[in-house]
Amino acid sequence: MRIRGAAAPPACVPDPHPDLPDLQPSDTVGQRYHGIVRVALAIVVLLAATGAATAAAGPSGVKVSAAGYPLVCGRPTGSLKVVFPASTKLPATIAAKTVLLNSVRPARVSVSGQAITITAARPTGIMCHSISLGVLEIAFTRAAHVELGSTRTAKILRATLTLSAKVTPSA
Repeated sequence: MRIRGAAAPPACVPDPHPDLPDLQPSDTVGQRYHGIVRVALAIVVLLAATGAATAAAGPSGVKVSAAGYPLVCGRPTGSLKVVFPASTKLPATIAAKTVLLNSVRPARVSVSGQAITITAARPTGIMCHSISLGVLEIAFTRAAHVELGSTRTAKILRATLTLSAKVTPSA
């Protein structure tokens, strides 16, 4: 493809695209593709607006976090119980696939009144023996149907350990 008015390629190199029209010097990328860019921008704005409307519809997810939880190799192990205040609406059952325990799907989740018992999945492979206190984050997706009330705290129980946890809506 050649630009009119530009120097011709050397005689030994044939035009690689003789079937394509020559570009005029006034044809710049911005001018030629201005319409396509405007359409693409309109599509991006439309998708963003649709996503925002979808995110606002229905109950949002819920995140429960507490510091000072014993982690083995950085992971929670065993079972723990999250007790929500009476203002929080809990479903009769919650599927394990709708919950993340420090970004990992738990093995089991059960609901009893205002308490949710979560059993961590057993890790596979080689385990270390490092036990440290860290942050525990439990994420309930929208599909879990956990609806927050006016109180934004919960209790996390494990054996003799009781932690006060912060409860926040998640996007």
